[in-house]
Amino acid sequence: MTFTAPPPRSGRRGRPRALLIAVHSAAPGGAQAMALAQAERFAERCEVIAAVPDGPLRERFAACAEVIRPVPSLPTWEGVSRSRWMLQRARSRRAAVRLVATIRRRRVGAVLTSSTVTLAPTLAARLAGVPSFVHAREWPVTPAGLAVFALQRRSADHIVAISAGVAARFPDEGRAAIIQIPDGISAGPPPRTEAALGEPLRLCVIGSLTAGDGKGQHRAVEALAALRAHRVEATLSVVGPVLDRDYAERVGRVARELGVADRVRMVGPVEDVPALLEAHDALLFCSRQGADVTPLVIMEALVAERPVVAADVGSVAEVMPDGECGSLVPAEDPAAMAAAIAALAVDPEGARERARRGAARVRERFDRDAGIERLWEEIAARVVVDTTSQVTEFRARSFQSRSETLER
Repeated sequence: MTFTAPPPRSGRRGRPRALLIAVHSAAPGGAQAMALAQAERFAERCEVIAAVPDGPLRERFAACAEVIRPVPSLPTWEGVSRSRWMLQRARSRRAAVRLVATIRRRRVGAVLTSSTVTLAPTLAARLAGVPSFVHAREWPVTPAGLAVFALQRRSADHIVAISAGVAARFPDEGRAAIIQIPDGISAGPPPRTEAALGEPLRLCVIGSLTAGDGKGQHRAVEALAALRAHRVEATLSVVGPVLDRDYAERVGRVARELGVADRVRMVGPVEDVPALLEAHDALLFCSRQGADVTPLVIMEALVAERPVVAADVGSVAEVMPDGECGSLVPAEDPAAMAAAIAALAVDPEGARERARRGAARVRERFDRDAGIERLWEEIAARVVVDTTSQVTEFRARSFQSRSETLER
């Protein structure tokens, strides 16, 4: 895809008058939490306009930004049809035309997205002559996912990759510069208690129960059952909102079939995650490849100095090196997870020491405030705030014609 776009505007660079943030989802999740934190922080410095779909977090965005119509997302799942892909591409182009008008009318200085799957903001920024910053928080494992990464590398100005592993998933060539800024958390005070790691072990798995098995809560149940072979007693709390009733029922059915239903508790969403973690001995992270990259919940558990047993997917090892800060096991392998959990009970002090090292690593390398400030500096360094000449005609109407502005 190629573009006919105006040349960059000339003028002084610095604080933008307005910032357009496009969010791919308003459901609870790490990427959405980071986008909300950015919107709240940037709203203290400039006007924020947020394209946000319906969902639980939409009202929180509305409290700090002017919320406008959402933009379509490109499909990245396995087996997506060509017709579905082309339909969403067309919808993205139409949405880009609408956003160009908003960018010009509201004098938006830069465009920021929460995910690579939203292409319309990137196209609109390019046509309007303002810089775009595309967050890459995904780990593509399908042809469609890799195609989205290639599109953004060719179309965006800047890719904000949250890990070295994500940065390496992009094609070598493209117009977008890749900046590495990790997502992070705002770490609170040290925990009041240490992990007891007695029997029964109090395990938890935290995450939304969504369609499919990306977060893998049922694998945590299977690992709990597999602990019988190690003669380790444990309980499991399944924590998080139910976004897909069928999958939640599947988790309960697996617990009944494996004879551990009396030791599995479906907790639902919680507000005070640090308190929840302090009430448990260890966190299990069971996602499959492609579902997560650098999960914030692992950072939260380590800051609470709770041992973590995690599937080695995405860039989890960049957050928690195996053996140094926690235990990594192969993805989708409940037996290996059970063995790693049993090892916590065998050497509880070693497990606590790894968690303490993990807490120090998170506080040093994954501080949310530091990451947001770094992103603001990157945006401010590239935003034109005092133009001395008008933007040349960018042909928004011609954008709707494939022959003039968008070529396959």
